[in-house]
Amino acid sequence: MREYPEVIVVIGSAESAMTAENPFTAGERIEMIRACFSPEQLGRLILVPLRDIHNHDRWVSHVRSHVPAFRDVYSNNDFVALLFGRQGVQIKKFPLVQRKTYQGVTIRKKMLEGKKWKDALPAPVIKYLQKIGGVARLQEAATKPLH
Repeated sequence: MREYPEVIVVIGSAESAMTAENPFTAGERIEMIRACFSPEQLGRLILVPLRDIHNHDRWVSHVRSHVPAFRDVYSNNDFVALLFGRQGVQIKKFPLVQRKTYQGVTIRKKMLEGKKWKDALPAPVIKYLQKIGGVARLQEAATKPLH
């Protein structure tokens, strides 16, 4: 990503919080991301919370209307790649390292089960989760009935 003067990170499902899948608010997710970067790195980072619109045909135009101009999209999500690729956007993939260990669903499951989860997160994120009572929040969200 060093080849880009700025990097835009879209925080999806920004309207969702207090669910087992998205137990944290968009603001809290932004705080966790910001905690992992130096001030110099943050100067290149643009974090944009974005609501879901549940309309695949309009998704790319929805993203474009909420973020600054961009050239490439990095995503390992095949559906996202398909949607942006149809619009002629260059799609690039991140190399994933131990995906099963570091994906959110795995970490949240370990948190709920009281298993070792801290080794999968950067220290600033662990500190932030402890500050906001992240495990208790996740446990509360996981017990809420689905709508």
